[in-house]
Amino acid sequence: MTNPSHIIFLYLGMVLCVWGCSDSKDPNSCRGVSSIPLGFNSCLSIEHPSLPEAEKIKVENLITSGFRSINRLMDVDEVLIRVVSEPNLVVPEIGIGGFNPSSDEVIIAINEKYRNLADAIDQALVPVLAHELHHAKRRRSVGYGNSLLEAAVTEGLADHFAIEVTGIDPFPWSTALTGSDLDEWTNTASDTWNNPFYFHNSWFLGSDPSIPRWTGYAIGFDLVSSYLDANPDRRASSLHNETASSFEP
Repeated sequence: MTNPSHIIFLYLGMVLCVWGCSDSKDPNSCRGVSSIPLGFNSCLSIEHPSLPEAEKIKVENLITSGFRSINRLMDVDEVLIRVVSEPNLVVPEIGIGGFNPSSDEVIIAINEKYRNLADAIDQALVPVLAHELHHAKRRRSVGYGNSLLEAAVTEGLADHFAIEVTGIDPFPWSTALTGSDLDEWTNTASDTWNNPFYFHNSWFLGSDPSIPRWTGYAIGFDLVSSYLDANPDRRASSLHNETASSFEP
């Protein structure tokens, strides 16, 4: 769940290592003690200091296999995947969260104190990874977006891609609004959704109490659902470079 306003906050006091990857299975192909080569010129870096060892092994295995599955549907190479302890990124309801700061980096945050940690990793890790990697791929063409419509479509596509990869039910934020509530908020959003000045946290994260939490995600998911219904030959994996205007009702 990318939130552009978190970029400055996240990187204050955070030192990013210089890294390099190759398609080789040579462990030295990824710089850094904890870096693991994934193929596709990409690396995994587990930087979570308090994640239990059993869960670290599970995370490594799931990301390695999940990354291959994702690339079978949508090629995304030259990316660093970092697993961290960052409470501000975790979605409390699922114990895991994600962030995509750039076209070549994905951050996965895990709450090691989550009540059902093993189940959370099994159920949410690869879907969240797929979501964030779709963002990374989209950044390489049309970008994340600067307007409410663009951001909503980007998030909706990423959520649909997670479903395409894993077959999961929609994320809780994808269906946070339904029926008449969704229609009303879509109409409200459409009044200004091509304006490049919008408050991301208000529309997506619930920082404005007058806007229901996750409204932007629900709108975006619905817009993409409508597009896919009207274009049954298309998939989110092939729409990473489709402009947001294609999804506007």
